[in-house]
Amino acid sequence: MFRRRSDKAIVGFAASGHSGYGTQGNDVVCAAISALTVVTVLGLEERLGLSPAVKMDEESGFLECRLELDGLDEGMRIRTQDLLETLSLGLAEIQKEYPKYLKVKEVAV
Repeated sequence: MFRRRSDKAIVGFAASGHSGYGTQGNDVVCAAISALTVVTVLGLEERLGLSPAVKMDEESGFLECRLELDGLDEGMRIRTQDLLETLSLGLAEIQKEYPKYLKVKEVAV
């Protein structure tokens, strides 16, 4: 699930549960989703130097990331949105290939 403001900016995302495509530990869909979401958090933190609010529970397959965009300069805002939109594109592609196992939603905030 992606959280978008009225200006279309992504201000957070969450992933929950296991895909059910394969057995736990051997599920390529779950692994792909996990890799994309975790690397996005790492990019926000390590490459962009941001401190998003992150909650994670590996047992249940839950990851939530929330960002505060107010106060970011235009360049940093663009870099942040590029990273988050890339995550959105990646998850949309997985959903196309495995529509029974991933549902991407957007909610307005």
